Amino acid sequence: MSDTSSFYKNLPYVNDFLEIGEKNSFREASSDWFILIADIENSTVAIEEGLYKEVNFVSAAAVAAVVNLNKNLDFPFIFGGDGATILIHNKYLELAQDALRDTALFAKTVFNLNFKIGAVPILDVQRDRRQVRVAKYKVAEKYYEAVITGGGVEYAENLVKNDTKYQISLLPPKHRANYEGLECVWQDESTEDEEVVNLLVKDSSIMFIDNEVYKKVFTKIKEVYGDKNDRNPLKERSVKIKPSIEKQMFNIKLSTYQKKGGYKRKMVKMFFKHYFVDLPIYFSRKFIFKDKREYIPAETEKFDDGLKMILSGSSRQRRQLVYYLEELNKAGEIVYGINTSEKVHITCFLFERYGRQVHFLDGANGGYTDASKELKNRLRWQRLYMVK
Repeated sequence: MSDTSSFYKNLPYVNDFLEIGEKNSFREASSDWFILIADIENSTVAIEEGLYKEVNFVSAAAVAAVVNLNKNLDFPFIFGGDGATILIHNKYLELAQDALRDTALFAKTVFNLNFKIGAVPILDVQRDRRQVRVAKYKVAEKYYEAVITGGGVEYAENLVKNDTKYQISLLPPKHRANYEGLECVWQDESTEDEEVVNLLVKDSSIMFIDNEVYKKVFTKIKEVYGDKNDRNPLKERSVKIKPSIEKQMFNIKLSTYQKKGGYKRKMVKMFFKHYFVDLPIYFSRKFIFKDKREYIPAETEKFDDGLKMILSGSSRQRRQLVYYLEELNKAGEIVYGINTSEKVHITCFLFERYGRQVHFLDGANGGYTDASKELKNRLRWQRLYMVK
């Protein structure tokens, strides 16, 4: 069998997110790949207790731990706010399992968060008539985002939750994972518009993904909210360079965990850097050079067996979209969940290979996790209603 480890790296990309509705934009993932699932247990409770930043940071850490295994390859991943999904070739499976064990240990030791991690062979998914179809969406000049459809990821998530065969045992890791490039120093950012909306949409079919439904929904979103920059919470700009001691503490804790100590020394170093390096740079940019922002792409539109978007706009626009979604929901075509907030939470970003960078975004008040809870409630109601 030929080497398929470069499957995703060599995948052609699409320029328009609307093209996810086109079946020929996708390629079937190779059967010798695995689906890695990292899910924070009871994340809704943790977020209700005010730990949404910690939940987001640990989820991003899981992505960093795996994608850093081989910097010459691209591993498709989906950041979900309270977890992550990553596809990986079988030759890296053992290393990836160990990396995720380390992330789980970090989450438990430092934040008392429980990580359930698992690995599902794509071959097992295919045997049960699900598919894992992958596309590559060009977000910016140097950043490409994975788009996954076919029902296989959701199926894998259920296997990991309910079947110990697919769960990765939480043995002590053999090595510390490499979290290089993971940063969490940005302050939450207010949108220039009235509100930030986290939106989740899933088609109602149980076995097959109806791409035409998503194409219809996305077309309506463009009609209501405008083009990508109009609906982007960060617009054609990026975060304000405002160093935050609170956010830098996450990186201090991660570094301390990795090196097993040196907390006080790192704290002194961090305070020194904050007051004598970061703040002078910030004020010089703001008041002398008038260069307050530097654009870095952000993940605002994602797809893994369902549409995930973070939008910026007015309450009138939201009501207009919800009216449309509710009609589709009543017709049994989709279920959806929505959450609104005044700010966008900029979790972290990864310095990816070849100078690529990206922000992970979520709503500042529960975001995708709260939207997911609403979606699941609608799904339960719809299936009960359809049975009757």
